[in-house]
Amino acid sequence: MNKFDRSVYSNKEVLEFYRELPFNFYSSVEKQADSVKNGKKNILANGPLEKEIKKSKKIIDVGCGAGFLSNTISYLHPDKLVYGIDFNDIAINRAKSVSKKLNLSSKFETADLFKFFPKVKFNLVISIGVLMHTNNCFEGLNSIIDNMLDQDGQIYIGLYHLYGRKPFLDYFKNLEKKGFSEEEQIKEYSNFHSNLKDQVHLKSWFRDQVHHPHEQQFSLEQVVNHLRKKNFIITCTSINKFENLKFDDQDEYNENELKNLFNLEKKYEQIGLNALDEKRYFPGFFTFFARKRRIND
Repeated sequence: MNKFDRSVYSNKEVLEFYRELPFNFYSSVEKQADSVKNGKKNILANGPLEKEIKKSKKIIDVGCGAGFLSNTISYLHPDKLVYGIDFNDIAINRAKSVSKKLNLSSKFETADLFKFFPKVKFNLVISIGVLMHTNNCFEGLNSIIDNMLDQDGQIYIGLYHLYGRKPFLDYFKNLEKKGFSEEEQIKEYSNFHSNLKDQVHLKSWFRDQVHHPHEQQFSLEQVVNHLRKKNFIITCTSINKFENLKFDDQDEYNENELKNLFNLEKKYEQIGLNALDEKRYFPGFFTFFARKRRIND
């Protein structure tokens, strides 16, 4: 394979899985549109994302699914250029229908993120819960940085966490071993995620997070090490509740702070166990902002 040919990194089994029922998918366009109207609280839950959205003129959601985030941004900020791509045409068609129903300016395209070369570069590239379902997460990061991001832009990425994800997966694997049917597992899942009332929507979440055909988990340390090769630094992360990281006059990490962060993330397995005991929704997920270093070596 040519060094820059990333065409094999999309997972066809994942595409078929989502064509059967896309993630975050409601039983009707009307309910999907209502979720967009009420979407601000979900954006605010993602740390400083709302602040970065306000600062950015051109935003793309990579792996946008049914367009919840893209359409919500467009609904709240009609002055922004908001674009969404996903390799699933069923999800993209729903995203377009909601955009049309709400008279939004958001645009959508069925596209493979590894083969997407937009003419416009974006100030903010968002990809939440996507790259971990490809055949190569870090090549997905490379595609975003190399092909979509403006020189001074930022990325906001969400991935399953190496330590935090394990308790949630183990819990549902054990239910399956005990002979729980899918319906019984969905009912148990709903006890954790009780705000999902639409049954199609609930099932789309359950399938995505419990019965997904292909997922990988990553640590923040792994991501930091990869991004260093791209001359990128992580500026804040959900691991420490988005406390801004400090950088020296060469725009390099404070290594002690970074070491403390890596030690902190190892506690996430216990956090996941505690959440299960409390019947609290915690699937084991983390997010981070990153940008290019402002001083080149």
